[in-house]
Amino acid sequence: MKLSSLLGFAALLAAFSTVACTNKVIKKAPAEAPAEEEGTPEEEEGEPQSGAKDWAGQPIIVKTDGFDTAEGGVVIIANTAAKRVTARVDPEPRKPGATPTTNPSPFVTIEEKKTQITVACVKASATGLGCKKLTVTVPAGTLDVPVPLTVTSGNGGIKVDGTLTVSTLKLSESGTGTIVAKAKVAPGATIDISAKDSVEVALPEDFAADEVVLAGKVEAGEFPGLANGKPFGEEGVGAKLFKARSTSSVVRIKKL
Repeated sequence: MKLSSLLGFAALLAAFSTVACTNKVIKKAPAEAPAEEEGTPEEEEGEPQSGAKDWAGQPIIVKTDGFDTAEGGVVIIANTAAKRVTARVDPEPRKPGATPTTNPSPFVTIEEKKTQITVACVKASATGLGCKKLTVTVPAGTLDVPVPLTVTSGNGGIKVDGTLTVSTLKLSESGTGTIVAKAKVAPGATIDISAKDSVEVALPEDFAADEVVLAGKVEAGEFPGLANGKPFGEEGVGAKLFKARSTSSVVRIKKL
């Protein structure tokens, strides 16, 4: 074998040895778990509760002593398919370090009597979580069987999703929060809505009321002639009484 061939072969062996020695498997360090955010409140969702019996036309009363936060309030869902009253509560966030034992969630009660149905949000204990939002689903009502509904809230506002057909509609917000409602009115109905903040009510185009009480900065351009202290529309065919009041903001009356 020629010397040049031997030298070439030796160089090849040396290169292979170098690659073999340096071709080590390098293990990656395990990825660190992302750090948990501190101070993030724990949100929960309340379980929906249902009445045991179908609604039989009796008054529905929804009451709270006042929510611990102005974000939330009471939401009434007018459901044309609903036969029973159902409700659920969203509690305020649980603070870091607190547990369901030290800060139990609030719960909903639905008390059914022949004379009325009462829905309430209740704290589980003195150290329990407050109610953030109370959502109540009710039958929407018809002109033949209108809904008598009373809602009182101490904070957070009241909102009606969907259109109720009512014989009585009393909505009262004594804390921070607006009231927004849509309603059709059975003959002889009473509507009484009051809040510190703004009030917005949507009514049928043919709305009429024998007695009208309005207070606040009234915006009723869609119902020309609707004014405080004056009957509106044809007497005896619409609401017996229509009240809409705000102590510090706008009262806006619109068409459905």
